[in-house]
Amino acid sequence: MESNSKLESFIDRKTRRKKKKKGMKVLRLPVFVAFARNTFGLSVARWLKAEPEDRSIFKRIKPPFFLMSTHNSFWGPFVLAALVPYQVSYVVNDANFRSPLMKLGLALTGAIPKTKALSDFDTIKSIFDIRKQGGVIGIYPEGQNSYDGHTIPIFASTAKLVKRMKIPVIIGDKRGSYLTFPRWAKNVRKGKILISYREEFSPEELETMSVEEIYERMKQDYTYNEFDFQRKAMIPYKGKDKAEYLEIVLFVCPHCKSVAKMVSKGDFFTCTECGYEVEYTVYGFFETKGDKLYFDNIRDWNIWQFEYFFEDLTKRLAELEEFTIFEDFGMTLSVGYKADPMEEIGRGDVTLYSDHLVFLDSDGESLSFSFSEMVGINMHNDEKLEFYFRNSLFRVDSRNKRISLYYRVIQYLQEKKKAAETV
Repeated sequence: MESNSKLESFIDRKTRRKKKKKGMKVLRLPVFVAFARNTFGLSVARWLKAEPEDRSIFKRIKPPFFLMSTHNSFWGPFVLAALVPYQVSYVVNDANFRSPLMKLGLALTGAIPKTKALSDFDTIKSIFDIRKQGGVIGIYPEGQNSYDGHTIPIFASTAKLVKRMKIPVIIGDKRGSYLTFPRWAKNVRKGKILISYREEFSPEELETMSVEEIYERMKQDYTYNEFDFQRKAMIPYKGKDKAEYLEIVLFVCPHCKSVAKMVSKGDFFTCTECGYEVEYTVYGFFETKGDKLYFDNIRDWNIWQFEYFFEDLTKRLAELEEFTIFEDFGMTLSVGYKADPMEEIGRGDVTLYSDHLVFLDSDGESLSFSFSEMVGINMHNDEKLEFYFRNSLFRVDSRNKRISLYYRVIQYLQEKKKAAETV
């Protein structure tokens, strides 16, 4: 990494300060959790109109067991846990523990901290402890919220963990959760969330299945598309400014092919380059007034835009050794480690090149991060880009919400390079 001595000295100081801490003790407070579930949890479920279809499975299957579900809404874990008659210890991104108030709340509910997108020994140890105590472990195999209502590829490591634990796996199916509060959305919409529970694996099945067989079945049974459900259900999800912040997920205009020119206002999503406009309806589908409707839902638009964008990007990579992909101003760069509070390094401009990212602060000092040394790259729920680089955690925060595009492009380029190296 190229940098001036001032910023490199700061990073080295953070690295030296990094300590090997003992894993946070996971609390089991059944009386407190039952109270929270019957007050806050059920209030949230009623507010979002969550309707459990059948919970008889919990009479037949007792803890310890895994509770898994698709990760397509911020409120999903709260609703799911509120309808389970036991304390659920969720595996939670350790970024949520940086706030003292959040840390206290998560600790009281028995949450298990995990460094996102990286293996974590302390997390595995805590999961085994919960099993030993006869508890319920809540896991979202995708590792992050879906942007477009379709499940994200799950981590293969989840299948390994399931095999080792040899306890039942219960899936909580949520339909309508994404449309109630999409990851990109400004406001919650009032509609309906339908929830059902099913046993995915029994201990006897896990005993005879290989890790590969478990993983393949999980991939097959776990796949879900919210728009396939809604096309049949057509449940209205009413709210204000339903299209606002859609540019977090959709960034290529299907009419003129301009990149990063889409803007949202109220219920409308418009290209500032050519004027193409769609309306986001109460059913979660797009409509137009006169213009051609290229896509009627977010998922299909998202699939097309990445095929188009990455095809163009691949051509440019073949023609040029290095080039600028995105450039944004007024970004904030911070540094930290795991659940420790982040410390701001400075504010400045960020440029994404074909093989590295550069932060240039207001004093003209720069930091350069090569993709080859970035690990654990992920998007925090409030749309902040985080990654580890030489044992330190870095976070890039943008006011314009476009930082999610950086994440998806870096991830694509890392995977492309990895695939090329394995050929």
